[in-house]
Amino acid sequence: MDIKGISTIAIYLRKSRGDEGEDVLSKHRERLIGYAQSKGWKYETFEEVASGERLSSRPIIQKLLDLVEQGLFHGVLVVDYDRLSRGGTKDFGEIVEVFQYANTLIITPERVYDVNDSNDRTMLGIQGIISNAEYEKIKMRLVGGKKDGAKQGKWTNGKPPFPYEYEREIITDEEGRVKVRGKVIVNQDKNEIYKAIKQRYLVDKKGTQEIAIWLNNQGIPSPNGTVWHNNAIKRLLVHEFHFGKVIYGKNKWKKDRDGKKKIVSTRDESEWSMGEGEHEQLKTEEEHEDILRRLSQNNKIPKRSRQGAYPTTGLMFCAKCGHMMKYSVGRLEAKTGKAYDYTKCGHLNPYGAKCTQQGVKMDESFYEGLYTLILNKFIDDSRLDDIQSKKREQNQGKALFKRKKTELEESEKALSNIMEAFENGIYTMSQFAERKKVRDEAINKLRRELIEMEKENQSSKTYSIDVLKQKAKEFKKGWENSVSSNEKNLLLKSIIKRIDYDREGDNISFNLTWM
Repeated sequence: MDIKGISTIAIYLRKSRGDEGEDVLSKHRERLIGYAQSKGWKYETFEEVASGERLSSRPIIQKLLDLVEQGLFHGVLVVDYDRLSRGGTKDFGEIVEVFQYANTLIITPERVYDVNDSNDRTMLGIQGIISNAEYEKIKMRLVGGKKDGAKQGKWTNGKPPFPYEYEREIITDEEGRVKVRGKVIVNQDKNEIYKAIKQRYLVDKKGTQEIAIWLNNQGIPSPNGTVWHNNAIKRLLVHEFHFGKVIYGKNKWKKDRDGKKKIVSTRDESEWSMGEGEHEQLKTEEEHEDILRRLSQNNKIPKRSRQGAYPTTGLMFCAKCGHMMKYSVGRLEAKTGKAYDYTKCGHLNPYGAKCTQQGVKMDESFYEGLYTLILNKFIDDSRLDDIQSKKREQNQGKALFKRKKTELEESEKALSNIMEAFENGIYTMSQFAERKKVRDEAINKLRRELIEMEKENQSSKTYSIDVLKQKAKEFKKGWENSVSSNEKNLLLKSIIKRIDYDREGDNISFNLTWM
């Protein structure tokens, strides 16, 4: 599209990491609106204050790209290309795909880029790489600043741990400049809760789950406003900030495909940036060491449990609440005086109510019953009926997939005709946008349906009767020859996804989910 054909544009403004200390948005807004008015363009503005380098973390640009894809703008005006993207390969590809599809230009006051032109596309790619390198430098400076701040005892990493809060105050320095200064303070109401947690753990010797249940029954919300869980109590108890340490860089983080940060590992202590904070201390170093010692003792796992040495380890779940069953090693039976392994649910809800599921000793009759059920159900009439039903479903699914694919091809052809008609002047801009929107919605819906159908087809396995018979034979032989619980566990996992255990009185039942 030539710049002379432009009449309607979008103006995109974003304040980034390096823009602190001045009203960059207002300056950019004034500049871009003036530029658009000088060209006689109609415009709609989109403003965003976001430092996320990924498009997925910026809702305003996501909205803008949706509108661009619908063909509502001839161009998008930005101060610089890096306001759209910092050059990540995935984001660059998404922007190019959308702008190519809609035949929309990327406009700056200095230059117009047509992503359908290979030279312009290459130029944008180069600028993106340079911009991304600059962004990495900015991040490094920010990380360096946080490291230096931690060494000086300053909290530099977002929201401080419960019961601390971050308070900002506006001050005027000696030269009359207005500045914002932050400090960490203790919320005294929340501190009473923290004291109670510490008292119950260190003095009353209560476990973290007991403490969480007590807090929930008292109606005390957790730091994020929901119910307490034992892991939240553990994180709170072990936090070094409460005895005066400020630490940055303790954990290694990575972002998943959705841009969410997750802890990958804990760095060696020599890599931490650590300093003594000026904030009020809420526990002594001795109390901190006592907490770590107690947690270490509680985390000791019986050797057999640590090895996962049960045939049903990782497979058996409670049919009443859905949680994984737990095991007791060598539980003594009062009637016989013999020791048996024992399985039970043991799940407590956040308020301490126990699951009503009854446990059972895992003796020979327990495993014999499970083994017999597997052999009887692996190739029974219902399984054969299920195979036939799945085959019919797969055949129907293939036919439906073919019809959907044909519909998609027809819709894409219709969209191409609409675009051609618009280029030939048959449709006005509003008519084109309306018809294109309808077709886009239909195409996107069909694409999503086809993707889901492909996923279902890949995940659903249908074995022939001969294959099932062979698997049953191999299972029977393997079970008879296995000499350890681990061998039986691997054998069960080769054919079973899940075992749902239930007990009513003396009746034990298993519901099997096959691989």
